[in-house]
Amino acid sequence: MTIKIGQLQTFITADSRENAIKFGVEHTINKYAPFLGETTDFHNCRRVVNENWFEAIERLHLTELFYNEETGLFKNDRDITPLTKEHLSTINYAYDLYFATYPDCKPGNHTAIGIDGRLRNVMPSKEDHIAADIMWLRFWANYASHYCSKPVISNVEYLYV
Repeated sequence: MTIKIGQLQTFITADSRENAIKFGVEHTINKYAPFLGETTDFHNCRRVVNENWFEAIERLHLTELFYNEETGLFKNDRDITPLTKEHLSTINYAYDLYFATYPDCKPGNHTAIGIDGRLRNVMPSKEDHIAADIMWLRFWANYASHYCSKPVISNVEYLYV
């Protein structure tokens, strides 16, 4: 699953058979975004493994925010959902609570120096993966709500643009 957060993008497509207005999320790169050791570092889109994502959302107490049948951010697969101050408040609270509970976790992939002086990849713990998810989510949700005129979130895997 790929999640994208940012400015709502609207464009018109026209061909010989049909005209259409399509929606998407503008691609953004920010040098201040969290560095997590992933290929999408500094980008407003993030590929997550479904099992890890669902476990992270559950442990962060964000299941209702994302998957509530009436109000969830991802209630339908093809939705682009506007981000509100309430969404932002819930995400920021989850971030604060998680890092207060797990202050020593290290978000994302990282390396360490072994006894022999060589760099070695360290296998991130489950807590590290969850920390990476909430750190990325918090940064981009805050960025979008402060710098975008129409901040949105989408599950791009199912977005047809």
